[in-house]
Amino acid sequence: MPIINGKKRYIPERNTGGPQGEGRGPAGPRRANPQPAPQSPAPKKRYQRAQVQEEKAPRVIKRYKDGGGPTVTAAVTQDIGNFVGGYEFTVQFSLGKISFSKVGNIGGRIEVGTFVEGGNNDYPMIYKTPRREPDVLVLQKGVADSATANLLISQLKEGTKVTSILIFVKRNGSTVKTFSITEGIIISRKYSNLDAASSSIFVEQLEIAHTGISEV
Repeated sequence: MPIINGKKRYIPERNTGGPQGEGRGPAGPRRANPQPAPQSPAPKKRYQRAQVQEEKAPRVIKRYKDGGGPTVTAAVTQDIGNFVGGYEFTVQFSLGKISFSKVGNIGGRIEVGTFVEGGNNDYPMIYKTPRREPDVLVLQKGVADSATANLLISQLKEGTKVTSILIFVKRNGSTVKTFSITEGIIISRKYSNLDAASSSIFVEQLEIAHTGISEV
């Protein structure tokens, strides 16, 4: 014990902050070591598979020439729809509508020229040229024995200019195709051969040279 003013006094030791029981005075109540709070489990991720409707890729058919590579590639789908059968059609001129039994040469074409490139003579080069000859539409119709029925068709003579020609292709009353010709001229008008031994219908045929046919 240290001696202070000639008297012995007890001085408790200070807590130095070391482990309990080492270098400190009377041990006080122990504090429980703080335990880390339990962590809540992470939420489980729920994945929902998206419902995606996959489109069927078109089935590709390749056609080859004999001994050659692919020349034509056609994409054929599973659903090709209904074919247009049992159809009916009407032809409309600026004068009015006329019913024909047959319409031919519906289509278009172009004219081309060729030249040979120097140093490469394996095949000719092709280029588009201006049209020199028009397309020709062929119309056939049975001749009726009524003057009223033949009144309109009788006005379509050789050299007659016709405009705004429309061809309507219908099925079950609904139009499925429409073809249009802006301008044309009648270049030929003729009838079927006369044969007393035949019972076929007497047919009149018109040929119209036109500027081009387009699909509306």
